[in-house]
Amino acid sequence: MGIIVEKKQDGFFETLSDGDITSARFFFDGLSEIYYANGRKLTIPQCGDVYQRQFGIPFSLDGKLMFYYSWEKGVEAISLETGETVWKLRAKHAGRIAVYDTYIIVIQQEIAVLKVDIGTGEILARIGCDAENRFDLEGPYQLIDSIRGKLSVLDTRDMTVRKKYSRDIVNPNRLPTCIIREAKLEGNVLSIFGFEESAQSYNAPDYYARVIDKSFSEGL
Repeated sequence: MGIIVEKKQDGFFETLSDGDITSARFFFDGLSEIYYANGRKLTIPQCGDVYQRQFGIPFSLDGKLMFYYSWEKGVEAISLETGETVWKLRAKHAGRIAVYDTYIIVIQQEIAVLKVDIGTGEILARIGCDAENRFDLEGPYQLIDSIRGKLSVLDTRDMTVRKKYSRDIVNPNRLPTCIIREAKLEGNVLSIFGFEESAQSYNAPDYYARVIDKSFSEGL
């Protein structure tokens, strides 16, 4: 889903795994610097919020665009050739972005899941939901942590929900806070990792949920 980002210990310097871009640096004063293998440096007067600096900035698969998102401002596509804004999308509570060839998936936390044209910023589809996060599965599929109260496998091609599961599988004790860290689909097994936390304690025991669904092997 875009160029893989490996975070270094200081939390601000991130090394990109492929393409002509070799590294990126983000600053508190609202600047980003993109470094290229040929020695070029591109300074952009934008910087993602603290969550984007934590998870990394997504790039288009062709390496031409990067995407900033923030809780207040929405989503902005930046040209990696010029540093200029290509399009803006007003989408409050914008969260982590999944990047595909011709579109991106944007979580508006506790509002909606959006499918957005990668070149124009046009909203192609919208599903109202109470989701806070999304997780990459195989191919075009995303695990959305809550659509109408259900863990849902979303096919991003036509924005249909292919699978629904009770949230009890990752929160059997019905605790008020239940955080998913990672999800993966291998064959007919959906594995979900995270932690659950009670309202009375900051201790956060890990959990691992394993869902065996034979229909996965038959194709979603």
